[in-house]
Amino acid sequence: MKIAKYKLNQLLEVTWLDAETVADWVTPKQAIGEPKSTFKTVGYFSGKDKKFLYLSWVIGIGGNLQRSKDSIPLGCIKKIVKK
Repeated sequence: MKIAKYKLNQLLEVTWLDAETVADWVTPKQAIGEPKSTFKTVGYFSGKDKKFLYLSWVIGIGGNLQRSKDSIPLGCIKKIVKK
């Protein structure tokens, strides 16, 4: 998925697929298919590079530039909605 350009601290809702582990015996047919672990993360845009989209769920205000950090692999992103 091509990621648009966003402004620093733009509020985004990202729908993404996470890796999945099944800790049980499965048939070859059950061992394939898209993971069922789809998630939504809402956060403030911090940046992106060639591999990851970076969001923050907490950001400093005023002169405080510190923030939290979420890193979502670009290949896992299904949809991004501006909030």
